[in-house]
Amino acid sequence: MKKILFFIGMLLILVGCEEVTVDPTTRQVEVDLVVRSGDLMQFYLDSEDHGNLEDVSFEVVFKNLAENNLTEADFTIKWFENENEITANKNKKTYVVIVKTTMEKTIKVEASYNKGGKSETLRDSQNISVSEKPTQIVINNVYNNHIQKLLYGGSNELTYQATLTGNLTHKEALWTVEYRDSKNEVTKEEFPINLTDKGFPKEGVGYLDLDYQFDKVGEYVIQLKAGKYESNFRFVVVGYGAFDLAIHEEDNLVQTANFSERRLFVGAAPEALGEGEYRWYLNGELLVDENEQQLTHNDNSNGGYLYYVEFVPNNEEFETIKTEPLLIVNGLVVNDLEEFNNALGDEEVGAIVLANDIDYGSGSRIEIKRPLTIYGNNKEFKTSGIDIIFNITSDNVYFSNITISESRKYSVHYYNVSNGYLENVSFVNPGKGGSMTSLSAALYVHSSEVTIKNTAISGASNTGIRIDSPGAAETKKSILTILGTFDHGGTFLPVASGNSKRENVEVWSEGFVDFSIPLQASLDGEDGEFAIIRWSNEEEAVSWTLNQPTNWEYLPNEYLDVEGITIDVRLGELLGGGSIQGDLEMVYIFLDMFKQYGTIEIFNLDNESLGRYYVVGYQTGENSVKYYNRTSSVEVPEDYYVFGLDKLLYSSDTEGETPVKIKVPAIAGEYRVRITVGDVLDLGYFTLEVTNE
Repeated sequence: MKKILFFIGMLLILVGCEEVTVDPTTRQVEVDLVVRSGDLMQFYLDSEDHGNLEDVSFEVVFKNLAENNLTEADFTIKWFENENEITANKNKKTYVVIVKTTMEKTIKVEASYNKGGKSETLRDSQNISVSEKPTQIVINNVYNNHIQKLLYGGSNELTYQATLTGNLTHKEALWTVEYRDSKNEVTKEEFPINLTDKGFPKEGVGYLDLDYQFDKVGEYVIQLKAGKYESNFRFVVVGYGAFDLAIHEEDNLVQTANFSERRLFVGAAPEALGEGEYRWYLNGELLVDENEQQLTHNDNSNGGYLYYVEFVPNNEEFETIKTEPLLIVNGLVVNDLEEFNNALGDEEVGAIVLANDIDYGSGSRIEIKRPLTIYGNNKEFKTSGIDIIFNITSDNVYFSNITISESRKYSVHYYNVSNGYLENVSFVNPGKGGSMTSLSAALYVHSSEVTIKNTAISGASNTGIRIDSPGAAETKKSILTILGTFDHGGTFLPVASGNSKRENVEVWSEGFVDFSIPLQASLDGEDGEFAIIRWSNEEEAVSWTLNQPTNWEYLPNEYLDVEGITIDVRLGELLGGGSIQGDLEMVYIFLDMFKQYGTIEIFNLDNESLGRYYVVGYQTGENSVKYYNRTSSVEVPEDYYVFGLDKLLYSSDTEGETPVKIKVPAIAGEYRVRITVGDVLDLGYFTLEVTNE
């Protein structure tokens, strides 16, 4: 047995020795794509100075040629950029990629040869990634408040400091201070800073200061911009001082039986306003002959009574001031759904007080066609998810201290009414049946005037509050006043308008900014195009990225066509950094709804402008064009203009008098195309490439 085992072991050893014997002539030919200069990963600085970028040079390196009886002359070499062959570089050992902007490129080399009548191809590749290095800007003052309140006539000079990190190569920065008066009219001051004169650092951390005197009553919005990058917002509100309406400490705002009078008091107007007149309002109407600082409410009928007071200074240089509303309730207590429905059907009931939570189930929408107050008493009114819970077509409908839960479209809808009011209302899971662009919401202010105070929204699918006045010539504009706290729960569109002209929707608030988002969708069951106006109270600015169109490669002097282009709109970090996307429809929308032309400008990689053109209309039919500055489509003669797939009408002037087709440059290379709305809203750049083949 030992001999057998020894024999088997010797065989295994001999076989093992046979297998590891290496013949040098069997080593395979290899090709390596080697970087000789430049970095494969770079950061592009979006400023006038692009000197930080390096071209990347490559070389083909062959290995093991001698062992295989080959020379470099035996190889056919082909180069590729993103699978596109670079025929001009055929059979060259080196290749240089010019880097002057952002890019993601795969450089590949193929080396083919014949051996023993058999063709072989060797491949290697490298990836170049040039991404943008953004600039982060944060501004603040010593108070570190989103909204800083100051008294008129005080020492109201504040210093704001901006901290900049990331890309610090900008040549200029711009402080802006926007002022909004009591009529919501806006003026803006700009303070440019030449960073090259200030010894501003090119890396690390940079600081910029702004000293400003806030000397007018109203709201100020402060921001710093560097290139296309924007800071957070900071707000300053300058007022005359406290002016409050209150109830006597021994009286109750809400009564449910044995209704009695209540005593109301308004504080003295701020001394800075001098002499003037107090004016009391009840349910939106002026109370004649009531001009003192106190008033007794002695209407003991069932209903809701919304008071506020104005002080009108005798000196016309000063503005009228107004208290926040105060709601008095003489209500009928309801314990369950049956009692609630009975109260709704009783025309004598003007106010309802909930004693318990109410589950409405899946019934029809609740139509409110008379003045009515629903006081929730901190209870919940819940449905199983009906489209609209409360549909209101009467003035003076109020909600107070209630949670309203589960709607598919709108929880509360005011249509063509005045003096709607909601205080201390929480909305849970509103508008759950809506898509991103349907604007299903907790509250819809529809051709109405509504005030909200201390509002919370949670679980909204896309919109907190919708405000719209479609066809305002037939109805009236919509006005939303926001008082107290407003927690939108992180929804993408805290307050939004979808199919109204900007002048027909107004949002009155402190600490809010608005931004137009170019989108399109089906709204209210009708196919149409619209642009969303978004109001928000978060600090971060909205940002966006322009994406490549379908065709980005051209022959010299071909016509530009931006069909397929998209834009990603990114929302602030308070909204989770979410994004939404629009396409060419956004251009049609701005042309049509906002009566605003677009601008397209082509630059070489040295940032030199090679041509500026204007987008003045779009094709609506075979021989018809919709101009941005005309109310309807215009019939045009045949052969008037040859439209591309983007359907856009370009012109060399803003009025559209001289239509042109945009030719890409005649010289091969990479170019940047910048798109703006008018001369203000910069949507960014996309890159195109001109090749000879």
